[in-house]
Amino acid sequence: MDVYEVLMELKKMAKQDPEVRKALLNTKCSEHPVDEFCRLATEFGYALHAMNLITAGEEDYAAMKRSTKKG
Repeated sequence: MDVYEVLMELKKMAKQDPEVRKALLNTKCSEHPVDEFCRLATEFGYALHAMNLITAGEEDYAAMKRSTKKG
C-alpha cells in the first residue's frame, strides 16, 4: 500500500470514528507532529514513516517536471 492509499484509509477511519479524528488532528500540537502522525498511523495498522511522506510529494513533483521537460 503506498502513502496515498494509507492517507485515504486514515481519512476514512477519521470520518467514521471521532476519536481517531481527534487523535490525528491533535498531532498538529505535538512537538514532533510528523513523527506523532506516523506513530498513530502505525498504531492504527498502517505502516507509515516520515520519509515516506516527504518523498511521496517529491516523487510526484519530479515526475511532473520530467513530463513537461520531455526527459
